[in-house]
Amino acid sequence: MSDSTLPDIVKQCLILEKKAIRIYKRLKEEAGEEDLKAFWEEMCKQEAQHVQYWKVLYDVVKEN
Repeated sequence: MSDSTLPDIVKQCLILEKKAIRIYKRLKEEAGEEDLKAFWEEMCKQEAQHVQYWKVLYDVVKEN
């Protein structure tokens, strides 16, 4: 980790958020109850917001 640069770290955060979305989508698809489906859908929406945050931050740190 000591060789990582800030852009590398931010990129990893972006990758992890995208993986979380895939996991939550799968959990939503496998959920039997509507309240669980709604929960996982909300989690996907929140993670999508995080992805946008990390994309903007990545662009900023990549330029500097």
